[in-house]
Amino acid sequence: MTVITNICPKTRIDGIKNAAATQIICAKPVAGSDYVVSIGSAAGGDFRVGFGDKNKQWDGKPMQTHATGDPTLYIRALNAADTVTVTGVTVCTLEDWQRLQALGLSFFDGDTMPLA
Repeated sequence: MTVITNICPKTRIDGIKNAAATQIICAKPVAGSDYVVSIGSAAGGDFRVGFGDKNKQWDGKPMQTHATGDPTLYIRALNAADTVTVTGVTVCTLEDWQRLQALGLSFFDGDTMPLA
């Protein structure tokens, strides 16, 4: 059995606004390692995500990033009127992400069961 570690403590994040980025502290990444951030789905509007640097945010999925030691995931709604909910949030090592892809899986539901 392949075990994939999601270092993000929440797989569903509600109430994301534009005024200030929602911050989620993840388990401490290994500095110098490569990580992949994936969002399974979103409702309520468009959003941006950053990992380790709130000033470097991306608006696609998945995002590959190099860990700098800051374990914070930042999410911000793009439009001031929107309140966004994201689900299927996964932050894992590049190696784990590649194993997911090899198994034909894309993201987790937050427990130990991968979603196909």
